[in-house]
Amino acid sequence: MDEGLIEFRLTREAYEYDKRKIEREFVDREEIMEIMWRSIQSILDGKFNVRILQITGIGGIGKTWLLMRTKYNLEDKYPVVVINLAEYYESGGGLREILRDIANKLKENNIKTEYFDTLNSIFVRTYHGYEISKRERIPSDVWKILEEIPIIGDIIGKVEAMVAAAKLIKDLITRKFGDKTQWFAETFGEDYEREIVNLLKENPRKFIFFMMEALKEDINRRDDERPIIVMFDQYESMQTVSEDQERLGITVELHNKHLTDED
Repeated sequence: MDEGLIEFRLTREAYEYDKRKIEREFVDREEIMEIMWRSIQSILDGKFNVRILQITGIGGIGKTWLLMRTKYNLEDKYPVVVINLAEYYESGGGLREILRDIANKLKENNIKTEYFDTLNSIFVRTYHGYEISKRERIPSDVWKILEEIPIIGDIIGKVEAMVAAAKLIKDLITRKFGDKTQWFAETFGEDYEREIVNLLKENPRKFIFFMMEALKEDINRRDDERPIIVMFDQYESMQTVSEDQERLGITVELHNKHLTDED
């Protein structure tokens, strides 16, 4: 049997098991579910200028289960992405890996992420060579050209090699996007292929922020006009929440004895 089909079936079985478990055991929470839905609906209806809903509460109170139950309730109506930030903290991952997994989950909702995939593929190839994780999900049409692009460490200080790498990158983008390459020129400049190589060499962190812009472009270009709902769990694993963040958006606070709905 096809390995990909087996993996899909196992993943689907795990999904169905988790969904049934949460629906069966997450009980007597009608009040908080109503608060959650009312808060989300207020954001979707444009009643607030913010687009962030925060859930706070002590450890073990049920925030993750609340997120998952909300996901299962909404995913038939909207594209829903759930990201557990603790996984990246534990594995040493960062913004690029988070963006990659958001893009992968968007593709599962039939939302194309071509601009992001292209920049991510270039980044992964130049920094990781051929040892690329399946989690990157490099598109096959990109990979065929990507094999020709050198690892960044092999071309530093070699002008001709950098020029050749830039040419290969432009070739990849032109083949992939045809007459839709204008975004690259607007974002990186007319000589976008050279600027991409320079950023990869001099400032890879800045390049990752351009990857975030690419993902935004993919989202803005999609045909599906439904709002995309992205849920982050365990965000305290990545950073300390400041007072400004606490005031940002709508906050739903979970307590042992009572619940509050405040904005």
